[in-house]
Amino acid sequence: MWNKGYLKRLQTDLPSWVERGWVTPAGQSALVADVSANVAGMRLAPLAFARLGVIVAGTGVILFFAANWREMAPIVKLAVLFGGMWGVYLAAGFALARPDSSANGLAQALLLLGTILFGANINLIAQIYHISGHYPDAILLWSLGALVMAWLARSQPAAVLGLLVLAVWSGMEMFAFRNYFHWPFLVVWVLFLPAIVMGRWRFAAGTALLLLLLYLILQTVSYLFFEGGVSCSINWSFVHRHLEPRCSMIYFKIDDLLGLICFMLLH
Repeated sequence: MWNKGYLKRLQTDLPSWVERGWVTPAGQSALVADVSANVAGMRLAPLAFARLGVIVAGTGVILFFAANWREMAPIVKLAVLFGGMWGVYLAAGFALARPDSSANGLAQALLLLGTILFGANINLIAQIYHISGHYPDAILLWSLGALVMAWLARSQPAAVLGLLVLAVWSGMEMFAFRNYFHWPFLVVWVLFLPAIVMGRWRFAAGTALLLLLLYLILQTVSYLFFEGGVSCSINWSFVHRHLEPRCSMIYFKIDDLLGLICFMLLH
């Protein structure tokens, strides 16, 4: 997907390439015309409406389940859940197969919606079959699903969503279960790096570094004050009783808003 910065750099470099004989004058004109056509095809309005449509579709699915959930048989619930998710992924695949830039933007929005539905399906299936366990594991599974989508479809939005979900998972482990030195975060975080580097995803890279910084700050604070590294006069019983539940609640709310946050941050 070309951008205006690439076109400007190409127009600057091509004259020197022609002088050195690397590119013919006819080739120079053809290259500029081709890249200009791709840049001109990247209109913001169609992309904005496509992503708005994805948000509306996702909201419609949520409202449908809210209105009909109790009346639906378990097999119908599964058919709708998996049918909707794979339908979105199939539409994203068709969009990715098209060469124009607008279709690629729509595909990335659909991939993000599919990844959000994947996370919703995990929680809804657990509700249908009354599956109990260590509930942060469901959030980890969601993050790993986003990681797979980032690798397979070269999707930066899926990678950003997966990183944010990963941070929520680590926050749950730290604040809800007092697992303050939560080193598994680093293991999964590293798995995102190859896809980010190969895709040259600057926004995903910035998100990963910001979350790593936040993680290191929380680890330092937890070591100094929660693990006994420094003795201080703070009433930690008050902290555990009042502040930790509030932090946990914040993480749970973030879990519900991740999809909207990704759209607002990425575009």
